[in-house]
Amino acid sequence: MPDSTTNSSRRQQRQLVGLAGALYVMGLIAGCAAPKVEPVKTVDPAEVSLQKSMDRVANMPQFTSGADEQPPAPTLKGQGITVSFQGGADQLLSKIAAARGLAFKVQGPRPFLPLPVHVDLADVTFSEFLADVGHQFGQRADLVLTDKTLEIRYRGKP
Repeated sequence: MPDSTTNSSRRQQRQLVGLAGALYVMGLIAGCAAPKVEPVKTVDPAEVSLQKSMDRVANMPQFTSGADEQPPAPTLKGQGITVSFQGGADQLLSKIAAARGLAFKVQGPRPFLPLPVHVDLADVTFSEFLADVGHQFGQRADLVLTDKTLEIRYRGKP
């Protein structure tokens, strides 16, 4: 009788193995058939910041888009000056000095980069224009007007 018990237990083992295999295959099939869950979209702060920067650059005045492009020349209307400019102070002041018949000079230790100025004035006096530009120099330089020259005098070390 030991043979019939052994055969019966082997049969049960085979049935259990077959059942386990069937359950395994069904689990795999069910796992593959599960619907995919879409990830929740989050706003990336870096992407938002980058988009804002790109919008700001796109809205900049056209003359700042390339090194070869020049800003519009200042308009001298009688005693009033109309200027819209962003860039190096020496570039702007040399054009203004030439338009006023003055020599332009730069004295003192020059910094590695020119002093940046942003001027958007309409029909102002020459002294108001100079005050605005000189105010933007802060403690880095002085703007000096003599009878024959317009000068930038840099202070201290570059």
